[in-house]
Amino acid sequence: MNFIDVNHPNTAQEIYKIILKNNYSNVCERLEFSGRSVLNLLLAKEIITLGQKEEIENKPSRLGKANELLSFLMRNSNHFPAFVECLRTDKQGTLAQELVDSFPKARTEYAASQAQIQNDLHQLGL
Repeated sequence: MNFIDVNHPNTAQEIYKIILKNNYSNVCERLEFSGRSVLNLLLAKEIITLGQKEEIENKPSRLGKANELLSFLMRNSNHFPAFVECLRTDKQGTLAQELVDSFPKARTEYAASQAQIQNDLHQLGL
């Protein structure tokens, strides 16, 4: 297996996407929007705009809000570390830690997918 540079921005973003995908249901079920509000914290860090915050808040259910936020994070996975930090600040540290703890598995999945791509390219003579 080739060395994976997790410090490379594109690699890190792909791993963050895998973490979000693998934990999507868990996050949707457990993400809370009360307290200091993860949305206010994301807004303060300029991760989301006021319009995005309002769009998320206007969803009628907690599940809808979580889906909207996670959809944004999947498209902008470079904001994953800030999201985890906001979860911790918003007293959702257990959820944040579960996301962090899933990093090794996501890194392994990413490496396997890259190895498969290399194998496929080799098979095609490219």
